[in-house]
Amino acid sequence: MTASAPVRLGIEVLMDRADEFAGRRIGLLTNQSTILPDGRTVPQALLQSGFNLVRLFGPEHGFVAQAQDTVDVDDSIVQGIEVVSLYGTRHRPEPGHIEDLDAVVIDIQEIGCRYYTYIYTAAAVIEECAESGVQTFVCDRPNPIGGTRIEGGPLPRGAESEVGGYGLAIRHGLTMGEFARYLAGDFARSYARYHQGARGGAAKPWISEPIVLWMEHYRRDTAYRATGLPWKQPSPNLPTIETAYVYPGTCLFEGTNISEGRGTTRPFETIGAPWIDAESLRDDVSARALPGVAFSVVDFVPTFSAYAGEPCRGIQLHVTDSEVFDSVRTGVELLCAVRRQDPTRFAWRPLWEDPERSFVDHLAGGRAFRDAVDAGASAEEAHGILCRDASSYADASASARHYR
Repeated sequence: MTASAPVRLGIEVLMDRADEFAGRRIGLLTNQSTILPDGRTVPQALLQSGFNLVRLFGPEHGFVAQAQDTVDVDDSIVQGIEVVSLYGTRHRPEPGHIEDLDAVVIDIQEIGCRYYTYIYTAAAVIEECAESGVQTFVCDRPNPIGGTRIEGGPLPRGAESEVGGYGLAIRHGLTMGEFARYLAGDFARSYARYHQGARGGAAKPWISEPIVLWMEHYRRDTAYRATGLPWKQPSPNLPTIETAYVYPGTCLFEGTNISEGRGTTRPFETIGAPWIDAESLRDDVSARALPGVAFSVVDFVPTFSAYAGEPCRGIQLHVTDSEVFDSVRTGVELLCAVRRQDPTRFAWRPLWEDPERSFVDHLAGGRAFRDAVDAGASAEEAHGILCRDASSYADASASARHYR
């Protein structure tokens, strides 16, 4: 669906209200890949509009969005402004980073998947601002993989991690503004989450609702390419919209010894290893007649993570129809097909702090998915484990959905 007019971002709506922020000390969670339609970064635009930016907060991959995944990022100074890293020795602001501010603005390009950490960094900032009595303003921008489809279900209670939480489905279908509303409303009510103030005080609702600056001329069924907005990769291995579409499914390979193409021009769209029979794998998954996707054989050399520097063979995913493409189902089908091809060379990537567990357990919410794949379960059965309680998330998030 094409937008009726060029989409106007929440940050542009906020800039219309610049006079209201005159003299106020402002913090900002963003990175340099989060840009305006004219290509300016958010800090540039706010400073030029007269906002008094005194502190920046950087997510995973750093404020410049260049660090690889899971790499700790240090604090820094950018154009004379302090940048507090929220992916390193800390994953949330400390009280001293918040209490001297009058407001915190959040504007960062999320990609619509539970595994992607920016949404948790935003939640941490919102929570800490609520504790300190500092108002947050969330500037909305499109969910690049759309808001009409939900894939997978929420993690079981107690299985939350740094790549999964807040009762989210794998493909959650929310914009950042809708997530903020869900966080403060539906999630808080459905999970009955109350806590004692981190610095004392009476028990209170665990979060207060931020102010969302909603987009203009945006619909849930508006494809990103139809918004009229430029795309700038939000992290090193998400270069294109097509990468974002396949990420919810092929990210499962991060929990294995199979390369997901990191360091190539098509990360997450490319899957392989030195020992894979690529032609056989392509025939296997193509026979499944998965909707909205085709597969081709590819040779590549990853420059990061699994098999870095080694020639690999595998397949490339080509999304042919994003409206019917199911990334999670496709990823499970592909993972099961790779393991079937050579169970002796396929392996799960262990967690460094607990070799008895795999990183895929974090992504899937426990070892049930891994055990099913190892036992030779069908892709349909394994996919069903990832989709448990999907309807509960759909119900819990329904009223948070602002756009129609």
